[in-house]
Amino acid sequence: MHSVDKLPIACFLFLLATSELAGVAGNRSLRIRDIPTSLQVCNNTIQGRWQVADSEGMLCSRDNLNSDNGCCLAGDKYSCSTCNMQDSCCVDYEHCVSCCQDPQHGLPNLSKLYRAPDRPETGRWASVFEYCRNKCRTSSKSTVHENAYLSTFHHCFSASGKPTTPAPPTPPIPETVTVVLGSAGQSCTEMCEGTGRRCAQQHLASLNNCNVLREHFACEAGCEPDTGTADAPIYVNSSAPKQQRPTICLTMDQKVNEFSCEATSASNHRLCPCIEAL
Repeated sequence: MHSVDKLPIACFLFLLATSELAGVAGNRSLRIRDIPTSLQVCNNTIQGRWQVADSEGMLCSRDNLNSDNGCCLAGDKYSCSTCNMQDSCCVDYEHCVSCCQDPQHGLPNLSKLYRAPDRPETGRWASVFEYCRNKCRTSSKSTVHENAYLSTFHHCFSASGKPTTPAPPTPPIPETVTVVLGSAGQSCTEMCEGTGRRCAQQHLASLNNCNVLREHFACEAGCEPDTGTADAPIYVNSSAPKQQRPTICLTMDQKVNEFSCEATSASNHRLCPCIEAL
């Protein structure tokens, strides 16, 4: 008798539980359907105090950054406003990253580019944004004496990664000239003859420029004109005596000295203009 009375109650509790579970499942499925399936998500430069560049090439103030998806809500696309497009170097890191992503600047083929040159084990860049974010960081190429910048434009996305610096105008390097890096203690006459060419003294003036020197030497200690250097333009060997200022690049003050193919110094690496022998 008692077991018969309990049966309707047990059935009722079972039906109630299953209906609640069904309701929960129904609400859960409803919530899943309510989630957007095409939500845009961006990577961004994160650390900028006042502004941020995202992976869509946008530059915006922190106030215009969507914290939910990392994308700029408003701003400038591919902003290069603090950049010098002659050397692809910018004053601000965020502008550099934004500007670098612009396809019109000739983006590299990432499928053929390792994170570290000639180092396959480092892998390839996952995206243009990742490439630009790392390319725009300052490095030894944009510093001098390891604690000062060559220029206020020190965030570079160019192949060389080096900013140009103000320099007196020099004649362009003729196409017939082959620039040869001298060994320490060798004259340009010796260097050119070693390659089957001859030194063109008249073209040394075209190489007498700090930006030209930095294309070929690290110039870790900087670059400046020097009145007492007869074999300039030169790079002073790292093993030179301290008084000779190791790792500095020197150009010649043409008001004091005249260029020479024969001049040499034991610690100096010359930059030589070589042309075809007669």
